[in-house]
Amino acid sequence: MSGLHTNPGVYDQPRLAPPPAAAERELLASLGGALIGGRWAILGAELVAAALRFPRVQESPLAEIALGAMIVYNIVAVWVLYRLPPTRIPVALLLAADVITVGALAGLTGGIDSPFAGLFYLVTLAGAIYYDLTGGLVVATTASAIILISSAVTNSLWEDLVQGHARTQMIPYLILTGGFAGYLVGRLKRLHERRIEIEERLRRIQHEEQLRQREAEIAQRIQQAAFTEPPPHPNFEIAVRFQPAREVGGDFYSFFTYRRRVGVLVGDVSGKGVPAALVSTSLGYLARWLRPLEDPDRFLTAVNRALWERLPEDAFASMAFVVLDPEAERLVIYNAGHPPPLIIGSGAMRRAQTQNLLLGIAADARFEPETFSFRNGDVLVLYSDGFFEVRNPAGELLSLEGLEALVERHAALPPEDLATRLVADVQVFGTVTDDLTLVVVRARQ
Repeated sequence: MSGLHTNPGVYDQPRLAPPPAAAERELLASLGGALIGGRWAILGAELVAAALRFPRVQESPLAEIALGAMIVYNIVAVWVLYRLPPTRIPVALLLAADVITVGALAGLTGGIDSPFAGLFYLVTLAGAIYYDLTGGLVVATTASAIILISSAVTNSLWEDLVQGHARTQMIPYLILTGGFAGYLVGRLKRLHERRIEIEERLRRIQHEEQLRQREAEIAQRIQQAAFTEPPPHPNFEIAVRFQPAREVGGDFYSFFTYRRRVGVLVGDVSGKGVPAALVSTSLGYLARWLRPLEDPDRFLTAVNRALWERLPEDAFASMAFVVLDPEAERLVIYNAGHPPPLIIGSGAMRRAQTQNLLLGIAADARFEPETFSFRNGDVLVLYSDGFFEVRNPAGELLSLEGLEALVERHAALPPEDLATRLVADVQVFGTVTDDLTLVVVRARQ
């Protein structure tokens, strides 16, 4: 396990997207530019009014004071908007101050006829930007009430209302502006929040995929560590191919040596993915612990007993265990429900006939061995059922006979080349949906 290293960065928590309130503040920060622009427009209008000395301003010393105070106020407000984050409390105070100052200036310069009454449009838009439909309507309604109250002292107000004078028509337009702008901003905020949620979901999916891939890599390493690789041997050339259908699988293989003999084990656990990989990995370690070459006849019996005691009733495993003896020029096959090993020698192919029960099915199962000669140039092929359960586009299975034909066609190749060609031919035939495990052994003097 010391060889397994994790990357802490992969397991760090992903940077989360801002919650809805933060997402709204993020949007408001971008919309704040519009508010600052409107603030500059108000300030510009005030400065123009001061420079041109509008008659209505000149008529009232209080109006001049109000205009000067409003210029100072807006300079401070612009500074505040630049320096402070767009949280609701400062904006609410600014909006309230805007309504009061614009209302005071308009009231002192003619109310509904004031040249400053139009500034309420900008204040209404600001309310809509920060408080959606409610803010736009509240500011517009408040501004309309201030205009009407401040204009009530004039004799022409009620006559203007009855006749629909242009200045009185400003009130419904002001309310429409607040409502329409507030609705659009509300929609924009919801779309923005939706985008943030989607981005957050994508980030979580990506993070989970990174975790899954990393965990799969660790599982692969753990599983591979349980499988022993082919030992160098003067009498045998050995090639192995292992290709799980997922990151990890239920197939397993191992090699053992004892004196000059070599043991080859290929097996398959029912199921796929992590559950099957857990069992196959355990079997790899169990096989190593049992030292199968020291007593081959009891090896499968011991494995079967262990699986029968620990596996669920619907779980099982198959296994083909072969003992290669170069001195006796023979091999002994112990098969527990696994696809039959193939032996090619003297120009003929032989198939193991004894299958026996699957492992984990019956506690007292017995596994009869089968012996074959294995001389110089002979080839042994062990494989999992994933090789002959491949279907072509027409839905036809490759079948065991089809696999045998492929083995016979390439039998003269060296083990590495033979293994490569078999895997390639199977993949060309159709879509591989199960684990592929292949061991090829050639005897040599």
